[in-house]
Parts: sequence; structure tokens; C-alpha cells
Amino acid sequence: MIKNTKQYTITKNKLEEFKITLNSLIEKKDTDLLSELNYNAIKSQVLEFEELLRDYECLKTGFINVKRDDSFFDIGDILIKSRIALKLTQKQLAERLNMPEQQVQRYEHTDYESASLSTVFEVMDALELKITIGKLKLDNIHHCDFTNYLKPEGMTDDSINKIEERVRQDKSLFKIA
Repeated sequence: MIKNTKQYTITKNKLEEFKITLNSLIEKKDTDLLSELNYNAIKSQVLEFEELLRDYECLKTGFINVKRDDSFFDIGDILIKSRIALKLTQKQLAERLNMPEQQVQRYEHTDYESASLSTVFEVMDALELKITIGKLKLDNIHHCDFTNYLKPEGMTDDSINKIEERVRQDKSLFKIA
């Protein structure tokens, strides 16, 4: 993913270089296997660069494509895409967060994996993003023995059993209306 104007410019320049190389391969008209493999590799890279540029240009128009199956683990991409779609530079976001621009650059470089959860929430707040928790998928659910744990006040064994059963059936703690 292209994350800023500098990366966009570099990608655009590289695309032009690859297109020139691709055209020179077409002009040579070599049909041996090595030439064909080289052509296909460069053509593949051209297509990838074009897709990256299209995605970034789309974000710059204010459109964000967040898939329904994106999860909280995709939050880094979502934060970066949101910043771009809001037409904010990394410097402007840093100013909103009262932190150095280099820190935002570091967070985005690692897709916010290096940021704490509280920092992620601060960034979401600065971007005015809201998260709606849909369905939490739990795989390989096994019966849990809660006998050694303190029960929340007012919770009975029967209510805990009902919750466990619901989680086993729905594989979720949340119900989508």
C-alpha cells in the first residue's frame, strides 16, 4: 500500500521505468523461455504498480474501501487509508496527536503494529473514526471450566452455563441484528 505522496511519486516513476523495459522486450520479439519469463515478471510488476497507484488515487478522492470481513487486525491499514481519504498528511495527523511527524511515520511504516492500543484509539479519535464490533469469531471452542474463577457479582452457575452454550452454538459473544 502506498502511504504518502513520496511513495506515490517513487511508485509512479518506477512504473514508467518498468513500462520502458517492457516495451523494449516487446520490440526485441524474443520467443525463448527466458525472455518470456522476464516479460511476464515485468508485466506482473507493472500491473501491481498500476493497482497500487489506482488505490492511492482512489483514497485521495476520499473513498475508503473497507471490507466487511476486515477485522481489528486490519486497523493499521484502516487508519492509514482514513488519513489519506481525509486528505491529511502525516505531519497534519502528528499535529492533531501532539507528537512528532517521525512518530506517525514510524507507526505507519509498521502498519501501527508498534503502537500501543491506547495510541491506536488516540489516532482513531484524531481521525474521528468509530469502530462497531460485529461478530467475534471464536474457532476451536472447547468447554471452559470456570469453577476456579471468581464469578462476577450476581452471576449464577446457570447463567454462566447459558453463556458458554451460546458461545458454543454461535461461535460468537455478539449477536448481529
